[in-house]
Amino acid sequence: MQITNGIRLDQKDNSSLFSDQMSSFLERAEHLRDECGQMLDEVDEEFRALCSYFAAPPPPATAPDDFFALVSSFVKTFTATVTQVDEKAARQQKASMLGRERQAMRSKAKPKRHTIAERPTTHRKKLTGIDIPPGADFSPSQVFKAAEEKRKSSIVMTKASTADTSNIPVDSVDAEMVLKAARRASLNMGL
Repeated sequence: MQITNGIRLDQKDNSSLFSDQMSSFLERAEHLRDECGQMLDEVDEEFRALCSYFAAPPPPATAPDDFFALVSSFVKTFTATVTQVDEKAARQQKASMLGRERQAMRSKAKPKRHTIAERPTTHRKKLTGIDIPPGADFSPSQVFKAAEEKRKSSIVMTKASTADTSNIPVDSVDAEMVLKAARRASLNMGL
């Protein structure tokens, strides 16, 4: 605009110095201005098509800055979500792998626990002083019953060994002692 005004003023003064120097520049500048205007119209048309594609309101209602800020926010959120999902899947896979390794180590490290009936009976006699036959129930009532039988047999043996019945030894195993031994044995066996 100023160049055009300068050329007009130069023509009023009957001088061609300014117009000779600036006329070629003015032609190139006007050509570039027309090209830029045409490109802006094409960009506006492309933006309208883009808004239509994404179901956004047409350009007077939607500014390009707002639209592209929304798209940028979506892309960032989508990328973060994909990353989180991938990390969670990796953590779950690692946890399941560790779980399988632990299970394999447990199965190798510890033998299966046996029931009381399957365990050897030699330790029972050592702990309680009572001989319980294999396969018999090792319950407190069974221990108590075995202890009573042992006490009765020791009393009978004592009676047979001594003629005097007033001197029956009370040193035989009593029920409380047997129950304590049974409890101690079950604690030692982990029951």
